[in-house]
Amino acid sequence: MQNAESIKNALKSRLLDMVESRCEYLKHAEFLVVIGIKINNRTLLLSSCLDDVTRRYIDGICERVTHDCSGGTPAKISIDSDLYQIFGRSGVARSLKQSLVADDDAGFETDNNVVDRYLDTLDFEAIAKAINVQAASLKDEGLAMMGKKIIDELNLRSEYWSAPRLDKNRVVCRSYAFNYWHANAKIADLKTLQNGFSIIENEAGLAFGSAMADYITAAGNLCYGQEKIASRTVCGKGGLLEIHCFKDKHEYRFSKIAFDAVLAFLTINGHPDVTDTIITNLYGAEAA
Repeated sequence: MQNAESIKNALKSRLLDMVESRCEYLKHAEFLVVIGIKINNRTLLLSSCLDDVTRRYIDGICERVTHDCSGGTPAKISIDSDLYQIFGRSGVARSLKQSLVADDDAGFETDNNVVDRYLDTLDFEAIAKAINVQAASLKDEGLAMMGKKIIDELNLRSEYWSAPRLDKNRVVCRSYAFNYWHANAKIADLKTLQNGFSIIENEAGLAFGSAMADYITAAGNLCYGQEKIASRTVCGKGGLLEIHCFKDKHEYRFSKIAFDAVLAFLTINGHPDVTDTIITNLYGAEAA
C-alpha cells in the first residue's frame, strides 16, 4: 500500500540531491568554459530536472508495485502523467515556470525553496490512490489479458480453418507459420503465451512439457539462410502439449486434460463466451 507522505518525503530527498548536484555541475562547467573547454549542455534547466527526476521516481514505484502485484501477468500500473509532470502540462506550464523558476540560475538556496514549492503543486494523495487502486485489481486484470493472448495466439475465436478440432485424443489449434523476418515479435508473443501456460499448469497441477521452450528456441535459431522452422519439426513430443510445425502452419496439439485446463482458465478469467463456443463445437453431442 503506497502512502502519500512517504512518496513525498522520498521524492523530496531525491530532488534536493539533484539540486545540489546540479549546482555543483553548473559551477564546474562555468570554470571549464572559462579555461577554454567547450561544453554543449551548460544549462540543465531546473524545470526539466524537476520533472525528469519526478518521472523516474514515480515510474520506479509503478514498476516495483507491478512486479509485486501482477502475479507474472502482463498487466502494468500506469498513472496519468498530469499527476506528476508539472512543467509538461499544456496550458499551465508557462505560469508555473514563471512562479516557481523565475531565475533558473538563482543558486542552491533558491533552488531548495523551489523544490518545496514544486512539491506543493503535486497531489500526492491522488498519486498514491491511483497506484493503490490499480494494484488491488492488477492480477485479475492481468489474468484476463493473459486469457486474451491465449485466445489470440491459438485462434480460439476462429470458426473456420484454424478453429480448434479433435484429432484422435488431441485437441488441435492451428496458427500460421512465421518466418525469420517476424521472429523477434513472435518470440515476444510466445513468451507471454508460455507464461500463461505456466500459470495454468500451476493452477491445474499439470506439466505441459517442453513444447513451448523448444518452440521458442527453434524460433530464436531462425536466420537468413533458414527462414522457417523445418517442416515436420515436433516440439515437446510426448508431452501434454506438442507443437507440430509444417510448411504453412503450426499446430498446438493438446491432450484433452491439458486443453480442459486451458478452457477452465479462460472461463474463470473473463472469457466464458469463447469457452462455451469451443465446448459446443468440440463436444456438442456429448454435452447434450
